[in-house]
Amino acid sequence: MKRRQFGVLAFGCAVALVGGVAAAEKLDDATLGITFEAPEGFVVPPQKPPIPDLLGEVKGFYASPKFEDSAGFAMVHRMPFPDGSTFEQFKESFPGRIGTQLGNGYKQVRQENVGAGKLRGFVFEFEAPGNGMLPEAGGSFRHRVRWYFFPQGADRLIGIVYHSRETAWQELEPKFLASFKSLKDK
Repeated sequence: MKRRQFGVLAFGCAVALVGGVAAAEKLDDATLGITFEAPEGFVVPPQKPPIPDLLGEVKGFYASPKFEDSAGFAMVHRMPFPDGSTFEQFKESFPGRIGTQLGNGYKQVRQENVGAGKLRGFVFEFEAPGNGMLPEAGGSFRHRVRWYFFPQGADRLIGIVYHSRETAWQELEPKFLASFKSLKDK
């Protein structure tokens, strides 16, 4: 993603949170065929933040009550496979694409196959420099991202992103894990 796209997302998150929040909701989306619970204590901003077109459609966005301090959020999105790739091609090329975009300071933590009910996919986790709200090449803050991908048919992916500044990851990770365990296929 480009620097401007990350900045727009961060700005959108901050604006949405300043406007007030509603209680966290359970995502029950027929088009995705899943149910999903937000991490404990996370809230739904009054507006979904703008995200880069590459990531497709935001189906659920949940922010930490300490968003300004942690940049903690969870997002569920649906996107087309980039460049007409297959799921296996996407899985193979994704780490390199992210690494190229984030440059020096990017570090892959893990990539492995995962399942949730009948859903089969992979998780990709990385650390990267960022601007304090999102990963960004050349940034002075450390960020941590755990991103799950599941194919939906032959041409789409379901993505579930958990994100925070590296300094907040240890505190938020148990909530992210519990949230992922709530993922069910319909």
